[in-house]
Parts: sequence; structure tokens; C-alpha cells
Amino acid sequence: MNKIKALPTLLYLSLVAAVLVILTFTAALPWYREWSGSLRADESLVFLPTSGARNADGSWTLPVHSWIFEREDGDISRILGRRAIAELAEQFGVSERETKSQLFRDRIGYFLVDNKRGRRPYVTISSLGQTLPVEARLARSGANGHALTRLTWSGPDREGSWLTLAARLPKGDRRSFIGQIKLIPQEGLSVICDIDDTIKVSNVLDKRELLRNILFRPQRPVRSMAAYLHELERKGAYFHYVSAAPWQLYPTLKPFLDRNVPRGTVSLRYFRLKDKSFVDFLKSSRDYKINTISGIIRRYPKHRFHLIGDSGEHDPEVYGEIARRFARQVRAITIRRVEGADNREERFRAAFEGLPDSLWQVRQFKP
Repeated sequence: MNKIKALPTLLYLSLVAAVLVILTFTAALPWYREWSGSLRADESLVFLPTSGARNADGSWTLPVHSWIFEREDGDISRILGRRAIAELAEQFGVSERETKSQLFRDRIGYFLVDNKRGRRPYVTISSLGQTLPVEARLARSGANGHALTRLTWSGPDREGSWLTLAARLPKGDRRSFIGQIKLIPQEGLSVICDIDDTIKVSNVLDKRELLRNILFRPQRPVRSMAAYLHELERKGAYFHYVSAAPWQLYPTLKPFLDRNVPRGTVSLRYFRLKDKSFVDFLKSSRDYKINTISGIIRRYPKHRFHLIGDSGEHDPEVYGEIARRFARQVRAITIRRVEGADNREERFRAAFEGLPDSLWQVRQFKP
């Protein structure tokens, strides 16, 4: 009889214990994920291509640029709002069919992701010259999901090779997040190249056409420029692509770059509606390009640099300023002549004032 009376008490205590276990597990799970460094099943990681620099002791400094986010896979018109879609169509002459296309969904999708703050996943670094991969932990991601981690590498890899990065995932997670870092030697030839209207047809000067090219049309290469870059690659050049476009375009831009131009690092701009990067993005891209290109040149003080851009916006003026600052390193400037831009000789003379005529050229590169 006593056993029968005690049964409800035992059931009650068991239930309380089960609830406590569940609450404890729920509270501990975020801490465990932070401690273990693992990504959640609904989170993605993108590595942005960077390059390493050789140190005086023979080791390498590796900048690892990562972006962690969760995709919003709901209906695009629900997320953006049907009114916003309608206004987009009205302002830029976009058809309803285009706003429902998979291409548009892919391009706009990375602007709608939920960026993940505070993530610190582990990664492995491997190469042909390394028997076992080396493990490292990334810096904590910021509010925009991005993190820049500087690591030291002492592997026996030859200069000019690529290291492979891979995110460490929980057991049973079959996904793969891979990135690469180029090992650029202390001396050599580096090409710093613009993207829009230099290697990719964008029509930057026509904002309606620019939007359609960014969000609704297949990406088209400037084929003669691509051939020119491959010619420089055969001469041993290393490549850095610099654009004022937002990082959200990189996942869909990468396949285009892989198909058409030599592999290299990519530098784009931060864009987030919730912080000052949105205000900065609305400002001129001139200062952004000067600062970004100057940073690349300072990392490789013994390199010769060839700057390549177009006449559409500020490239002549930006490159002229860079060449005057780094006169010893900048050895050539090539500008693609864009139809409809200010292509007056007076403009180029003013942009490259004080520089030898033999340093710069303006050429017609056809798509």
C-alpha cells in the first residue's frame, strides 16, 4: 500500500528531474556551441579569398576573412514585401516574371540573410606540403557576421601556392565550407584590378541598367580584358580584385570570376542597413578604393604593381593618386575606355598629372 502511495510522488519527482535536465541542456547548448566552435545546422560560412605575406623569419601571416550567416529561405516577396517588389518593378522597368526568377532570388538572397554575431568556429588549414592539417580558431564574428583572423603559418609550402581552409563541423554534418589563401612571395608583379565595367559588363553610369545587370541578368565578361589578364598571369603576376560593390554579391560573383579571370584575392565593401556601413556605402567609392589599394601595396613593399580599371567613374583619378603616393612600386596603369564616360584627353592628363606618359595607357577593350 505504501508503495502505491509513493508512486505519484516518484512520478512527480521524475517529471521535475526531466524538466530540469531539459532546461539545463537548453541553457547549456549555446555555451557548448560557443565552446566547441561548431556551426549550427542552419548556419553557413563563406571564406573570402585573401593572400598571405612572408615574414622575416620565413613564416607567413595569413588573414582569414570569414562571413557567418543564416539563409532566409522564405518567399522573397514576403520577405521584401510585395509593395517593395512592385516599386522595384515600376522604378527600374523590371517585369513581374523577372522578380520571380531563380536568378533574382539567388542574387537578392544574400542581402536578406540573418548575420550571426559572436561565432568562433574552428577551421583546418591544409596544403600539398603539409602531411596533417593544422587546426585554428577564428576571431569572433561581428554584428555583420564578418571576422578577420590573422594566423601564422610555418608550413613547407612553395611561394605562389594556395592553402585550403575548411570549417570544422559537428559529427554527422555532411556540409562543406571551403576557402583558399594565396601565398604571395616578397617580390614579384601584382595586378590590382577593378571589377565592374573592367572585367564584367555592369553599365555603372546608367543606374537602371546597373541594377538590372546586378540582380536580373547573367553576368557578362569583358572578354578582351580577360584575355589581357591571362596574358599577365603567364608572366607570373598575382591578382587582387577590388570593387566598391557590397560583400553580399560575392557568393554569386565567385563563379563568374572562376570562369573568366585568373584567381586572386577579392576586396568588396561592407553593407548593412543597421549600422554606419550603410551611410558609408552611400558615400563616394573613391576613398574606399584609395584606402583598400594602399593597404595591399603596403603589405607587399617589394612588389611591382600594375593597376587596371575603367573610365566609367573614379579609377583614373584613384590610380593617379595611388601612383603618386607609391611611385617606386606602381609601374603601369591601364584604363579601359567605357562608352558614354568622360573620355576626354584633358581628364586623363589631369588624373595622371606629374606622372610619366609611359606609365599609363587608355585602351579599348571590347566585351
